[in-house]
Amino acid sequence: MGHLSISGSKMSKSLKNFTTIREALARGDWTARSLRIIFLLGGWRDGVEITDDLRKAGSSFENYVANFFYKIRDLEINPTTNASGTEDEKIRKSFELAKEKVHSALADSFDTPTAVRTISTLITDYNSANRTELSDNVSFDVARWITKMVRIFGLDGSADPNDGTIGWSGVDIPSEAKEFVYAVSRERDEIRQHAIAGNLTDELLTSILSRDNPSKNQVAISIPYAEVLSTFQDNVKSLAEKKAPTKDFLDLCDRLRDLDLWNLGIYLEDRENAPAMVRPVDAELRSAREQKDAITRQKREAKEKREKDEAEKKLKLIEQAKISHKDMFKTTEFSSWNEDGLPTKDAAGADVPKSRTKKLLKEWEKQKKLHEEYLKGVGPS
Repeated sequence: MGHLSISGSKMSKSLKNFTTIREALARGDWTARSLRIIFLLGGWRDGVEITDDLRKAGSSFENYVANFFYKIRDLEINPTTNASGTEDEKIRKSFELAKEKVHSALADSFDTPTAVRTISTLITDYNSANRTELSDNVSFDVARWITKMVRIFGLDGSADPNDGTIGWSGVDIPSEAKEFVYAVSRERDEIRQHAIAGNLTDELLTSILSRDNPSKNQVAISIPYAEVLSTFQDNVKSLAEKKAPTKDFLDLCDRLRDLDLWNLGIYLEDRENAPAMVRPVDAELRSAREQKDAITRQKREAKEKREKDEAEKKLKLIEQAKISHKDMFKTTEFSSWNEDGLPTKDAAGADVPKSRTKKLLKEWEKQKKLHEEYLKGVGPS
């Protein structure tokens, strides 16, 4: 294989920039999958330069494939009904073309960069299709082939490329969570839908919550997920008893998504006219939330700074207003003043020039108005 380079230099022990795969994995710089993707993006006999752009390209491919698998897994749980199938032929053509290109690429001295790009293009074609006009069987056929290819490339550990399953590790929530998470997601979807429509009633809530009754006897590993379901149900009942406004029900739905399930590594991705997609919290989601939190924090800090500056400005203005206009110029800068406190002579005893007197008069009039308003505000002492 060609040399591996980092920051423009060949990796070598003599340059002390040498890192073994075990060390890279142990430090958490890479996962086995992300590191293998980087190698796939370079030809086997060509050098590989580890750059930020290459890291981003590898991360982009991994996220792209993972998001595709999320959609297919969701399709398995929520099958499309009444699909017209008018998009089937278009996607099948893209599918057959992709298989031909990947075969040719691998036959051409194992050209993995072209194979990876071809898989990405197929996913792009699939994403551009109208899902309501695409048969589920076509989606599953495409997904099984992509699963087979990424497993052949070693991107799913030792998983069998030919077992007919879909996806790679990390695109599914824990099996012990499914019963409870899918139940609470269904309840949340219905409550949220009726709350937005403005027709949420006690009868509807009772009907929605009665369908799922988490057993109190759970294996230890399932308890956190069962508690999320039961707590959500208890909170909904409490809001119903209080005759809480619709906003409170929507806030509770947001809390379930953004806090309760998120803390268990599960996210509900809300969609229009469709159930929320249940998916694991991955690096892409964490990064997006961190960015969102950073923006929110910056806005909050900026607001706090503005409020602090305004408060300091207001306090400074109040302190300034306390000074009488007749005393404001009685400093060492001047030696004589008239009965209104306006300077007539400077510190050396010379007359204050008329041009400066005009400027001082403007300041004096401004302070006079400010001080009189202050006196009105505080009242008689």
